[in-house]
Amino acid sequence: MVTYSSVVVNTVFRCFPAIFVVYASGFGITAGAHRLWSHRAYKAKWPLRFLLIVLFTVAGQVRLLLIILFTVADQVMLLLIILFTVAGQVM
Repeated sequence: MVTYSSVVVNTVFRCFPAIFVVYASGFGITAGAHRLWSHRAYKAKWPLRFLLIVLFTVAGQVRLLLIILFTVADQVMLLLIILFTVAGQVM
């Protein structure tokens, strides 16, 4: 016999991975892209940087390769080359 409580518990356990991914990707956006790379508010070691890049990519903001290129690119010319390459792929 299926009870109301078993349906609720089953629904919560099915939705938990999706809820976790949503909040984790939001953490990748705010802690990674916004505070770490935009404001340079703190320094992070490579394992945390890699985790934040993956979470930011899971959020669907930008492809992983573009994130790596944007964080490494300190020169304006390299940034322009990347933008023209992406614009050429979109068209």
